[in-house]
Amino acid sequence: MKPHHPPLDDPRLRALLRAARPAAELPPGFSAAVWRRIERHEATAAGSWFERLAPWLLRPQWAAASLALVMLAGALLGARHTPAPERLTAQARYVAAVNPFQPRP
Repeated sequence: MKPHHPPLDDPRLRALLRAARPAAELPPGFSAAVWRRIERHEATAAGSWFERLAPWLLRPQWAAASLALVMLAGALLGARHTPAPERLTAQARYVAAVNPFQPRP
């Protein structure tokens, strides 16, 4: 069975919908209050933490100090993860024991 669809340009339906629409009025000063809230939000959210930190870090003395700190941290992490010579020797001996064609240390 085919469903019945009323025509889309029915004038009685339009009149009924138009009559059912409530006519709400905005309170006085509504748009001004909305704009004040928007401006207040924009003033408090001036930028992300990176945008506030970037001008401070881009000063020459702080940029040099930051670069030195990052390089020191990288060197310390690199030294921490470098295998000890004893471990390298033990690894070479293991490979030589497993692979007879591997030259001995």
